[in-house]
Parts: sequence; structure tokens; C-alpha cells
Amino acid sequence: MFEVGNPEPAFAYVEALRDGRGCTATQYEFCTYNDEISSIIERIVSSRPATPLRQFLPYLPAADAEIAREPMTRFPNAWQAEAARRTALVEACEREADIRIAAPALHYARELQLTTPIGLCIVYDTVLQHGHAEDGDSLQAIIGRTKRVLSSGYSEREFLMRLLEVRREQRAGSMPCATC
Repeated sequence: MFEVGNPEPAFAYVEALRDGRGCTATQYEFCTYNDEISSIIERIVSSRPATPLRQFLPYLPAADAEIAREPMTRFPNAWQAEAARRTALVEACEREADIRIAAPALHYARELQLTTPIGLCIVYDTVLQHGHAEDGDSLQAIIGRTKRVLSSGYSEREFLMRLLEVRREQRAGSMPCATC
């Protein structure tokens, strides 16, 4: 279902959520506050140099306060127009998702010796929702908290059930969230 609550990809989705991350775009939650969106735009520029998104590169990364300024106020419309063209933006977003979400998720799934499709999906979704950096709400932190409460010799099912509980506890606010 991804972040936008729809099983269909939402490459045209872009919104300033006022969460400190600037604009959030696509079902992958790519943001302007870091280099995610600029990496995507650079990929688009390499195949379509005339893309209107190119004009935003000097202003990225851009956090919440910066998106209210010109020219970033035009960014959502330009993103949606590029998404309507589909090919370059879709390919660039899928490549970024492979690098930032799929590859780390597969790495952690292998490291954790997860073999079931549901296990891979849970790790992928955790990377998508929480990232995999070393901050307090990332997959790494969630794995650490999960392992601390399990006894040795746990099954994949036991690990995944506890990992999901830790995620729910964190979302409910009982655990610190470094980016909220």
C-alpha cells in the first residue's frame, strides 16, 4: 500500500507535510530536505536535459522553511507535470528506491537470515517507513530493540512478530522518533 494508502504507484504525489522534511514525493516518500529528490532530478536530467525540474537543483536540499520561497513554491506543480510524462521520472524514482530501500532491505534480511516472503516485505516496509540509518527510529534501532527482548534461538516468525510490535510501540509514541 506504500505511504499514500493505495496499491497503485503514485509518482505524481507530492506534498509539503510540514514535518521538517520539505516536500515529500511518490509512494516512496522521497524528500527535498536531503539529497533524495535532487538525485532523482539529476537522473531525469541525464536522459531529458530540458526537464523543468532542472531549475530546482540549485535550491535542493530544501527543508520546510525553504519550500515557501520562490522558486520552490512551484516545485509541486513541476513535479506533477513531469510525473504525467511518466517514463523518465518513473525510471529515476524506481532506481532511487532500489538504491535507498530495496538494496538495504535485502542486505538486512540476509543478515537476519530471513527467508520468507513476508519477512522480506516487513523489512522492506520498515526501511521505507523508518529508513536504515543509525538514528533512533531506523530499522537498525528497531532490530536492536527487537533482539534485546528475544531469548536466543528464536524463530523467524517470533522475530518478525516482535519487530512489528516494536514498530507499533514506536509509532504510538512510547519510543523516541529521531525525525518526528
